[in-house]
Amino acid sequence: MGDRFRIPPPPKPTLEELRLVARMFCAGVLSWWVATLFGADRPLFAVLVPLVAISGDPFSAVSVSAARAVGVFAGVFLGLALYSVHVPSTALVALLLALSLGAGLLLRTHGGPVNNQVAITAMFMLYLGAAAKAETVGVQRIWETAIGAAVAVAVAAVAWPPDPLGEARRRVARLRAWVDEDVAAAARLVAAPDAEGAEAQLELVRERSLQAVRAVFDVERGEQALRWNPRHRADREAFAAERLAVGRAARQYRHLRTITRIVADLAEAGPPLSADERTRLAAAVAARHADPARFGDARAV
Repeated sequence: MGDRFRIPPPPKPTLEELRLVARMFCAGVLSWWVATLFGADRPLFAVLVPLVAISGDPFSAVSVSAARAVGVFAGVFLGLALYSVHVPSTALVALLLALSLGAGLLLRTHGGPVNNQVAITAMFMLYLGAAAKAETVGVQRIWETAIGAAVAVAVAAVAWPPDPLGEARRRVARLRAWVDEDVAAAARLVAAPDAEGAEAQLELVRERSLQAVRAVFDVERGEQALRWNPRHRADREAFAAERLAVGRAARQYRHLRTITRIVADLAEAGPPLSADERTRLAAAVAARHADPARFGDARAV
């Protein structure tokens, strides 16, 4: 009983996660220090921007989310605009959230979630203004935010900038391993039909196929970001080759899904094949392992 409710230990952080934390730490401390040099007392927003804007996206130019940084700016201005509105506190918060979340729908990346940094920052502004009993709290917050954004970009560009080529190669290697595993599994299921195992394999292939498609869109962003990546611009030609390999892998998984679906149907229906026929068919499927020299070619499946 005790083992059932035991909380699993947290996963061991990866090298990229440690680098992300280091970038946030450096940018946050540096932003605070620079803002104090300009006379800020407690430059909260100078630290807030790098914490919310620096990301671990390996396919961005400098791993800084422009949408989040813009969301902080928008929240500052919205909080300032509503601070002087004299309505009951609940109505004011309702108005602020309605406007800020609406702005978050517009200030988001294509296909991304609502940019909630607008609402979070606006609430900070409203609270700080009320706590200070001041008519305006905004000018200092605006330039604090600008300092935080500038430092975040500078630190992310210098300290371990994203390596789109390295990440693309890792994804290609992973997809190659998956294709080998799934083709071999299909061959085994042809030789020894197993309805339950075939359905489980089909679910696995479906999930890996979706990941391959997502990888296609990720590497497309990476190719665009390399133009602005200060340390990896020379990788653009090599990256283009990896992008093609990822695209072909996604097409190959489309065929693999069909093959695995057929294998699952045959395993469930009990195909009228002799043991010798199943062995020959399994050998034919297994022979279609992806050739590393032309990985992802649809003709390999």
